[in-house]
Amino acid sequence: MVRAGARTDATGWRPAPVPLPAEMPPGDTTADLRAVLAAMAAGPRLAPGVSVDWQLPAHALWVAMAPGGLAQALGRLLALAAELLAPAGGVLRVHARAEGSTAAVSVVDEPADRQPPVLARRVHGFSQAVHPERDAALRPLAECAQAIDAHRGRLYAAPSAWGAMGATLRLPLAPSVKEQA
Repeated sequence: MVRAGARTDATGWRPAPVPLPAEMPPGDTTADLRAVLAAMAAGPRLAPGVSVDWQLPAHALWVAMAPGGLAQALGRLLALAAELLAPAGGVLRVHARAEGSTAAVSVVDEPADRQPPVLARRVHGFSQAVHPERDAALRPLAECAQAIDAHRGRLYAAPSAWGAMGATLRLPLAPSVKEQA
């Protein structure tokens, strides 16, 4: 299990689908973002030479999106980031947090060859494209954005806590399961 703020460079993530913990039935319309990311952190590596710095919150971040759909959207984003890093290797930084009424996940790629990060440029290009789903290089982002857009979420390029540009996925927070009962 990944602890809050723990650095787990040796771990990778699992692309969709992710096995869900027993307390998160697949039919739910809310998901704990922290639990979905922790399951990815416990999964196998996606690309050789790519390590991951996971920074997860200590408490659950409930978002209004089914766990399976959330895992697929995050899986597509992280798989693309790893693919972009794979030729040179490097570190993928993933930072999940609550900001006001939303949950945010920042993803920053840091290539080992000290080249500028590529993920933010790809996300920016996606946001400017007229038909991103028709471009093979942008299709994973189009699929990710389509899934989160349906839940009032957003995917965009933005500066990260580390100072570098990265991709940010943002979803509205939902009441926790205990509050719904």
